[in-house]
Amino acid sequence: MRSLPLHLHRHLPRGDLLAHGVVVRREERERSRRVLFLLRGHGLIWGTVPLGSRSTLGAATEVMSWGEFRFHCSGRSVALREVSLVDSYVSLRHLPLSIRGAVDVLELVGHLPCFLPQDDLLTLLWGFFCTLKELAPSGPAEARFLGRWLASEGVLPDLSRCCECSSPVGGPTRLSDQGPVCCCPHREVSLEQLRDLGSAVYLPHRRFLEWCRSRFPDGDARALRARWEVIILWMRGLVRANILLTGRETLELSRDSDEA
Repeated sequence: MRSLPLHLHRHLPRGDLLAHGVVVRREERERSRRVLFLLRGHGLIWGTVPLGSRSTLGAATEVMSWGEFRFHCSGRSVALREVSLVDSYVSLRHLPLSIRGAVDVLELVGHLPCFLPQDDLLTLLWGFFCTLKELAPSGPAEARFLGRWLASEGVLPDLSRCCECSSPVGGPTRLSDQGPVCCCPHREVSLEQLRDLGSAVYLPHRRFLEWCRSRFPDGDARALRARWEVIILWMRGLVRANILLTGRETLELSRDSDEA
C-alpha cells in the first residue's frame, strides 16, 4: 500500500481549475448532469454540468470522455465551464466487449475516495484505453490493467508461487485472496492461464499488443473473454478489497487532520 498524503483537501479552492482527466460516472438531473471526474493532480471530483439548448457540454461529458476540463469552483460547488475533448467511447463504438470492460473498470475507479490524487492510476487508465483502441482482446487487456493497478499499490500477489506452501506453481491452482494456492483439492485456473496473466501484466505496451496478436489469433472474441473471466473476477475482488482499505485509511487521516 502506498503512503497517503498527510493532508486531504476536502474542498477545492475558489476560482478556476484546469485539469486533464476522464469522466468516470454521470447522474442525470432535470436541467443538469452530475459528473464524477478523475483529474490529474486532484483525484475524483464531482462536478455539475449545465444542460440545455445552448449547452455544448453534454456530449463531452459522457462516461469515458478524455480531455482537458475547465471548472469554476465556488465554495463547495464545482461547475464545468469548458471542455477540450481528446478522445471518447466513440473510438470503441464497434467493440462492444471492450466498451463493457472499460465501463466495468471505471465503475471500480468510481469507488475510490474523492480528492485523493490518483495520477498513476489515471496513466494506467489511459494505457488501458489505448490498448483497447489498438484492438487488444478485452479479457487480457482488462486483466493487464487490474494487475498493473494492484502492482502500483504494492498488493499484487506473487503469481509464480503458492501463497500457502511457497512452492513454485507447477500446475492448476485455486485463486485466493492472498494469491495462487496449489496445495488444495479445488483448482480453477490452469498453469497456462496463470502464465498468460503474468505476460499480460508485465509486458511493455508494444510487446503486449504483439503478444496478443500471436497468442490469440483471430477467433471467437466472446469465448476468449469467457476464458479470462475467472481471473478478472478474482482481480476485481482484490481491487475492491484494496479500495476499502484505502477508504478506511483516508477517513482516519481526515479525522486526524480535523483533530490537529
